[in-house]
Amino acid sequence: MTALTPLEHSQLHASVEDFERLYGKTEAEMVKATLLEAIRLGVLVGETKFGERAVMPYLVALDTMPKVAFAPIFIAWLGFDIQSKVALATFIATFPIVVGTAAGLHAADENARMLFKTMGATRLQTLFKMKIPTGMPHFFTGLKIASVGVMAGAITGEFLGGGKGIGEDIALALDPSFEHGVLALTDGLTVDGSAVPRGSMIVFDAGRGEVRVTTSGPGQALLIGGTPFEEELVMWWNFVGRSHDEIVQAREDWEAGRGFGEVHGYAGDRLAAPPMPGTRLRPRPRMRFT
Repeated sequence: MTALTPLEHSQLHASVEDFERLYGKTEAEMVKATLLEAIRLGVLVGETKFGERAVMPYLVALDTMPKVAFAPIFIAWLGFDIQSKVALATFIATFPIVVGTAAGLHAADENARMLFKTMGATRLQTLFKMKIPTGMPHFFTGLKIASVGVMAGAITGEFLGGGKGIGEDIALALDPSFEHGVLALTDGLTVDGSAVPRGSMIVFDAGRGEVRVTTSGPGQALLIGGTPFEEELVMWWNFVGRSHDEIVQAREDWEAGRGFGEVHGYAGDRLAAPPMPGTRLRPRPRMRFT
């Protein structure tokens, strides 16, 4: 017996919302429509002789063609923006879903079919109460195969079409109970609409559920987070403390070689700490976006 864990409606709804935030409502509707049409074609092929004999050969013929050949067609129709990449990816993913759905409908046990027929079940009742539940493993196998094709289609579309790519705009999930910071490791990064130069960090207060990172080209960013600090922090040179006095003590320890470890493999001399400023250090405000 095959046991399946049902996909929670909340998880599915969250996945659709994430896709809409990343690529827009139009692209999300395109993907949902393609998925529904693939399932309908699968039911048509698996349930009717017409679908099996008239529709399936054309689907097989389309699937045997090299997918790269379709990329210029989608680019000519939809342009160089994200729509052409999504269209090519969903086109490639359609056939495995159709085959998985049709195979699942044919996977029902013959004895079960005879039982439903003996009990006087209609064709629609047999489909929804016996064939679809028993065929779900085949359907999800088709989805798994389609997920690989989606990535291949997206990469092919970006390689041939250029323009905006699927990895250019990313929404990162955050723990609302943590403070978070995004450190830009390369130039050209924008975090929630604010440009972050290389080597700089933008900090977010607790309470946020996501942050959006956009790059104009190949880029890298580091997301860090943790429990918010309750006390104020004082930062000066390479030292972080709770007060001016802690910074002074840390500088003295650094100059005396106390309390700090060594960097193995570094042949140079220890960096000398600059002299303390003439004024008392105060907590520095952080660049925050709530």
